[in-house]
Amino acid sequence: MSSTSTGFSTPDSTADHSDAMSDAQSTSSNALGLLDPQVSEQRRRIFDLINRLRNTGVQSEISVPVIAVVGAQSAGKSSMIEAISGISLPRKAGTCTRCPTEVHLQWADASWTCDVSLRRDSVTVGEPHATPFGSTITERSQVTERIRRAQRAILNPSRDPDDYLHGPEPQADDSSFSSDCIVLKIRGRDVTDLLFVDLPGLIVGGIEEERELVEKLVRDNINRESCIVLVTVTCETDFENQPTYKLAREHDPDGSRIVGVLTKPDRVPPGGEHLWTAHIKRENSRTKNTEWFSVKNPSHEDLRAGITWQASRSAEDQYFASAEPWLTLSRGAFASQLGTANLTKKLSDMLYNLMLERLPLIQQELDAALAKTQASLKDLPPPPSSEEPVSEIVRMVSEFTREADSQTQGVPEADGLLQQMSGAEEVFQTDIRLTVPNYKPWRSDDQQRSYMPSFDFLLHEEEHLRAGRGPSIFVDQVMRDARSAVTRELPDNYPFVVQKRAILQFVDLWRAPAFRLFEVIQARVEALLLKLVSSDAHFGHYDKLKKLVGPIVIAHIAVRAQETQQRLDFLLAMEAEVKTRNVHYFRSYRDKFLALYKGVWRRRTPQARRILGEPSPERETSSDPGSPGSTRSYLDSEAGTPPPAHYTTAYAAPREVPMRPPPTPPLERALRALYDLGLTRLEARDLLVLMRSDPEEDALFIMANVRAYFQVAYKRFVDNVPLAIDEAFVRGVVVGLQTAILTGIGIGGRDGFETCQRLLQEPEHIKRRRDELLEKESRFKEAHRELMRFTVTS
Repeated sequence: MSSTSTGFSTPDSTADHSDAMSDAQSTSSNALGLLDPQVSEQRRRIFDLINRLRNTGVQSEISVPVIAVVGAQSAGKSSMIEAISGISLPRKAGTCTRCPTEVHLQWADASWTCDVSLRRDSVTVGEPHATPFGSTITERSQVTERIRRAQRAILNPSRDPDDYLHGPEPQADDSSFSSDCIVLKIRGRDVTDLLFVDLPGLIVGGIEEERELVEKLVRDNINRESCIVLVTVTCETDFENQPTYKLAREHDPDGSRIVGVLTKPDRVPPGGEHLWTAHIKRENSRTKNTEWFSVKNPSHEDLRAGITWQASRSAEDQYFASAEPWLTLSRGAFASQLGTANLTKKLSDMLYNLMLERLPLIQQELDAALAKTQASLKDLPPPPSSEEPVSEIVRMVSEFTREADSQTQGVPEADGLLQQMSGAEEVFQTDIRLTVPNYKPWRSDDQQRSYMPSFDFLLHEEEHLRAGRGPSIFVDQVMRDARSAVTRELPDNYPFVVQKRAILQFVDLWRAPAFRLFEVIQARVEALLLKLVSSDAHFGHYDKLKKLVGPIVIAHIAVRAQETQQRLDFLLAMEAEVKTRNVHYFRSYRDKFLALYKGVWRRRTPQARRILGEPSPERETSSDPGSPGSTRSYLDSEAGTPPPAHYTTAYAAPREVPMRPPPTPPLERALRALYDLGLTRLEARDLLVLMRSDPEEDALFIMANVRAYFQVAYKRFVDNVPLAIDEAFVRGVVVGLQTAILTGIGIGGRDGFETCQRLLQEPEHIKRRRDELLEKESRFKEAHRELMRFTVTS
């Protein structure tokens, strides 16, 4: 016997082995699995189709029928598999099943062979789904050692599998269990068509992490409707203490795809035989939905003595034909549920029928998976062009700059760039308006402060703007500044610098709002362009290209921003030179402000109060200075005029008195007299000029000039600043943008072609995803061809 195997006896000499195989092949009933190898052509073609489909690697996505062998450790699972397959599994200490082993048994009119390969669930894209592990085996004695080495290779994915194929092996393993799979393809004249997966045995106790890993591996395999679950239960341990059947029923509640196997029937404790035969006879209420079998495999002593496979099968038949209670079962209706041959036939029939039943579903699943994979491929960006990388990048940059130009010109969308800028421009206009000089046409020490009428002539222009909040500026302050500036001027004349200084005080405040507006717009333009850069619409998934274009765009924005800031500085410098050609507009506002200021100033005198009319106490106390409701007509009648004589306050009938016209008020008489002299367009306020001039009234003229110029200048400025930003930066940012990007990339340089090729390399995750999908598509198409070939030849 080979020194590396403790399984079925396998003679070392070729001659002896040939004699043994000759004996095994002498009758058709001696084929592995004890089934007639000359099965129907249809059955063989079905199993051949299952093998070919699994060879394509689609079983992870398509429910290809398979038998999963599950059981607890030491439940006799390995011995049962040896009995079905005719090979010996490793039995040394520490060599229990630690990864799935997929066994393809296929009848062939040829000498016996076995091919071993490794199939990894998470292979590197582009690598074969399954890789051969060594050359084809033609001697059964070599299978055990090859399987042991293959399992070591599976448990050490970081190393080259060839390290474990020949010679000394590395000692330590990367992992204790793995979901990767060993695949055995056994062919020969004495082989029955069958396919099953031997899963690691469930662990009772032990390390929790390993126990959970093995249980998950089992669950992942048995939860599909296309899986027949072969549950092995040993008769030497209480049924309730073995979790395998309970686990299987969780995934198949009605038990229709579960086959139960009782192993080690010779280990049943005395008196407990009926507990086990109840499963076979379906007398156990918990397991009666499952069909149960029992097999008797060689003991460790038999294996050490070198028992052959044929001898072990004969011993099994002898045991069930002589030992109670199995003898009674073998003579009745349950004889077909005893022995490996009957079990193998049952499994083969179930797998065959399940495949016939699921063929249409497999076709549907395959078509759906192929369509989904192809749709996912279409969702990926097109692969880069390796022939014209320069033209490809020029195209991308051109499309990007066209989109940038469209966005900066304006798009009819609520979140468009210009729509976002509108709010910032309104804030800027308000901030400039709030710098208005807050003139008060009375002295700062005036004990009886006058009320300030609202500027009715501004309401239609600025009703949506808040009034200025600057500090109050009084007449005595203006006169003090004016007198301090006098040099060689004639009496009652003041230099222009007085007004210019007052104007520059509010113009100096305009710099901060103007640059705040630009900062907001710059940030939004930059965010827009970088969003266009990072989106897949223009530069796809080419991260290297995006990472290069982004800083180039930012640098270009910085250049345009500096130019725009220079324009703003120019506008501010221009406003520092006090000048306007809008003479009519300026004079109109000056006259209105001067009349209002004079009206408030001169109202301090009794004559002015009589001319203008005293504001009523109710109006004065209830009106808010600066509000439209506080305006008082200067044509109000003189306060305190007594009622006509014919009115009485006595509670009695009125006396009959002759009707006389009421006396004419003095103000009305004066205006009527001037009207008769030909001065037809006078109002009450115009009579104020007849009053004796007050030297401090020169301050009112300065105040009116400055306040009127503010109206001219601020409206000019709140237009010019947004226009300059829009022209120089918003629309100007796209000027030269394409050239800047292409130059920054180096497209016209000596290494331009190579640079473009490098930039158009797909990101690794996109490339990996594309390769995965292409590999899937290839496998699905191959599986589809196999199905079509089967359909055509059926």
